[in-house]
Amino acid sequence: MSDHSANHRNFKWKGNTSGEKRCSLQCFENAWHECFFIHHDFTGKDDVSAVDRKKILGSVDDELTIFLDVSDDLISPCEADEVWRYCEGCTSLGEEQDDIGKVESRRDIWIDDRNNPELTGKGATRICGNLSTIGFLKHLKQPRYKLKNAPDAERRLIHIANLTPDIILAIAATTSFHQVPAVRDAICKHVSFRPSIQAYVPSDGKPTFQLEFHIPFFALRKAPQTNNPPPSARSRRLRSWEDMTLLTRDNTGSERPESYRLHRAQISFVIHGFDEWNWTAWAFEDTDHELQESDDLAADAGVGDDEAVLIEDPIASGLLNANDPIWKPREYFTKVLEIRIKKVREEWDALVHMLQHDRNENKQLQPFIYSKSRRARSGRTEEMNTSFQWTRGRLNLVTELLVALLGIIHEWDTFLSPDGDWGYFSDLDRFPSHSREFHVAGQSLRSINRAFKRLENNRQRLLSMEKTLSDDLSTLKLLLNLEGNAATESSAFMSKFTIWVLCPYSLSVGMFSMQPSVIPFQLTFTWFVITMMIMMFAIFVIQWLMRRWALWHSHVLWVKLKKVIEQHQEETARGMEPECKKDQVPDILRNREGIDLRDETELQTMRARISSSRLNISPV
Repeated sequence: MSDHSANHRNFKWKGNTSGEKRCSLQCFENAWHECFFIHHDFTGKDDVSAVDRKKILGSVDDELTIFLDVSDDLISPCEADEVWRYCEGCTSLGEEQDDIGKVESRRDIWIDDRNNPELTGKGATRICGNLSTIGFLKHLKQPRYKLKNAPDAERRLIHIANLTPDIILAIAATTSFHQVPAVRDAICKHVSFRPSIQAYVPSDGKPTFQLEFHIPFFALRKAPQTNNPPPSARSRRLRSWEDMTLLTRDNTGSERPESYRLHRAQISFVIHGFDEWNWTAWAFEDTDHELQESDDLAADAGVGDDEAVLIEDPIASGLLNANDPIWKPREYFTKVLEIRIKKVREEWDALVHMLQHDRNENKQLQPFIYSKSRRARSGRTEEMNTSFQWTRGRLNLVTELLVALLGIIHEWDTFLSPDGDWGYFSDLDRFPSHSREFHVAGQSLRSINRAFKRLENNRQRLLSMEKTLSDDLSTLKLLLNLEGNAATESSAFMSKFTIWVLCPYSLSVGMFSMQPSVIPFQLTFTWFVITMMIMMFAIFVIQWLMRRWALWHSHVLWVKLKKVIEQHQEETARGMEPECKKDQVPDILRNREGIDLRDETELQTMRARISSSRLNISPV
């Protein structure tokens, strides 16, 4: 059989119900590369930052510019712009290097550097603990390999709570050339509040892998009694919150409003590596919604290689012991994703439950919406306006929550699709069921899938709430319109009463209060009544003349319009191109005939009459 025939056999076409055909080539299947199971020596190969390389080549740009533009990988320009806006005023180290991290003494950065050729046990630890921003900057400037009297940092874990401009600048100035695309992409997605779950193995350059998840969520917390002072420009926070009031019931069963804050937050995690020994994990987490005690210390704290103590891994929410590490990147990735998605699911569960409870409590305060009688009662306009504003605000909030939740679920569905990134973990099924690899990754993936099913339930609950709020909003619009119509009718009645009764009476009283010499008749009650009748008749005549004037003016406009139409028909019959189309006729009336249609209502009426006219004024 020829090579062409053999190659042709490898093309497998699969059809679906819609008649679409899909080619399932083996090259489209994602698989973990064999080279990742080989321990490589990177001594001196990953210790130079991208910024230093560019400056050696003569670049004069600042650190952040080099970091965001170091290569032409697939990065969204709009996401990079968001990082630029967030770091505005803090784009270069320069003379301010000594001031970075001194704005506040909090140690929001945790780092764990260690290695073990056998990938078992505790390993050789260079550092494992918390650092300030300036300590973090100094640590990343150290060589990662062959540092005097220190183990190699082959496996590096970095957790950053509340990403600030000065921390981004420290990362930009110290990240190595090979890591820049992955770290930059992670920062951009974190700043832009964008969901993502994927594994990626580039097809060019040195074989590397990238495992990442970015999960946005909303955390509902009670509002603090006092507000903290606004942070400085270098340490400003990334996320905002929304103040909201929810109805709750106390122990006595009475309703009372409580102030809450709805925090926007995201956990971002990316692993970039060259093999199962040499890899770096970055985690960016928003923690402003957590009430934490001050963790200020005078100096950076770290645990050396000779200290065997229990250290909570903050990347895994403190549920893993850093001194009992998971060495392999895919196992660590799935375990962290399992822990984090459970935390996120709990936040969504609590939020949706509180919103449903608050909706039910407010439902009892809006009987005019659910009453069998659809007739609005008088005196409820202000109450209905308040309810309308609440319903509209809550509907906008639920819509925003649905967009965020749908994005997370869509990313997981894409990950599990037939040609999805789950293929990079498929070889784990070949391990025995009692092995560590199968136990850690397999159970984690099943647990992750269950958590996403719970998130789908929350999405359905939010969809139901959105429909209910939308129906309530439509009902309130109708009730307010009815109230408005009733108010308009009452106002019209009062206007007519004022014009036809009070106005003639007031004018008559004014006339009869003049000097008798001015009035040509006697000041008697009979003449007072006659005067009122004359005033009523005068008002009637004036209104009649005003209506006739409007009709006459409309007739004049229509006569002018007919002239323009006839002219256009004549030009069309002669084979000439008309000067304008239908929607341009009012402009001709304004320019050629001197008729100024300044009234927008009159202009729209004229356009409607032109559109409904059977006379053709355009060849189109």
